[in-house]
Amino acid sequence: MCYNTNMTIHSHYWKKDLLKRADKLSDQVTHIRWGEEALMIMEKVIVLGFYSVQKLLQENLLSDKTQNIKISIKKYPAITQDNTVIRSSTIADLYNLEKHSKSNQNILFLCHQFLQPRYVEFYYDKNNHPLGLYITSEHNKKKAIFKIELSQIIAIFNDAGNDSLTQL
Repeated sequence: MCYNTNMTIHSHYWKKDLLKRADKLSDQVTHIRWGEEALMIMEKVIVLGFYSVQKLLQENLLSDKTQNIKISIKKYPAITQDNTVIRSSTIADLYNLEKHSKSNQNILFLCHQFLQPRYVEFYYDKNNHPLGLYITSEHNKKKAIFKIELSQIIAIFNDAGNDSLTQL
């Protein structure tokens, strides 16, 4: 991969896009009606946002402070190590959603979950508004599934988007 000093200039476009995605997610959280299309759009905004974050990480265009942020998410263990997928299986069939532990993860770990997902499913409040997602990567599917709040995703996008790396 070829690096050049103009990358910091180009990072502006990736960061600006992340801030727009954070705003879009914030706006979408207040929707009254949630249909399949709205959820698909939200998932797309999130996945493409994590792609942008990963791009900035890989190009070393985020400060150490942002790279080292730890996000506290919930971790639910797999019920069995033989996590063979059956089309009718639900997350509740594969993971113990009654038992969780806290898991402090960095942003790169979350990028891997969203960019190499095995299971992604929104979870909702009592009014059927999405609060966040259950997600696990192909690599972690036999171990656990993670629960992350939309507010945490918005904060990650804002942190990365507002990050001002002063030197390479």
